[in-house]
Amino acid sequence: MLSTFTAWAGGKYVSIAPAWRRAWQEVIPFFAFDPAIPKIIYTANAIESLNRVFRKSNKTRGSFPTEDAATKLIYLAIRNFEKGGRIFENGLRLAIVSP
Repeated sequence: MLSTFTAWAGGKYVSIAPAWRRAWQEVIPFFAFDPAIPKIIYTANAIESLNRVFRKSNKTRGSFPTEDAATKLIYLAIRNFEKGGRIFENGLRLAIVSP
């Protein structure tokens, strides 16, 4: 498996293949996981990314005059986040579909 990866990525990702070779015993357990585990990890990454957007949008605001103002800010943050890509939507779909 490592030699296949090295042949495929050797020229493109020069530093990754040697790092994997040095730590191969720590890398191979990840390949034994059930295929659902990476879906969960990707979903968690999407959720963390959206949380970062929320924190960033609220960082400069001291307080909100009304609850509607806070809701609108979160709505606009999600809208701007979605314009950049469908990462969260795809991750959320995986979370809903995965058992």
